[in-house]
Amino acid sequence: MECMADRSQFLRYSSLMKSIPLLFALLLVSLFAAPVHAVDQLFELDAEEWAQPRHGELLIAYPALRGAVGAAGAEGRITIRHGGGEQGMLWAAELRDWLVALGIPSSRLEIAPGGQREGVIELVVTPDSAPIAR
Repeated sequence: MECMADRSQFLRYSSLMKSIPLLFALLLVSLFAAPVHAVDQLFELDAEEWAQPRHGELLIAYPALRGAVGAAGAEGRITIRHGGGEQGMLWAAELRDWLVALGIPSSRLEIAPGGQREGVIELVVTPDSAPIAR
């Protein structure tokens, strides 16, 4: 009787082992067949940081700017979102001008209102030249 139980367990185990390669293959196919979507990244630059005297070396040391430019790569776009008002627009325009002076093509930069917090500029990176949602 014990031998019969061992044999049935062996057969179940054996059939399971035969199906593992098929399950693994299906998993791989589903992973590679799934569409890959680029994800926007958000970096924030606060007014306190921006209030320091500005020059090129200092600007590229800001983690938000370094991160945004790095995430954008050669093809990505950067949307500079400000909190609104004249002061926010001026800040965003100055930042755009600095980015252009540091070598980012102006065609890859956009200024838009809609920042979520006062005193913070949001840099939204849209990778791989995907269109910017408005």
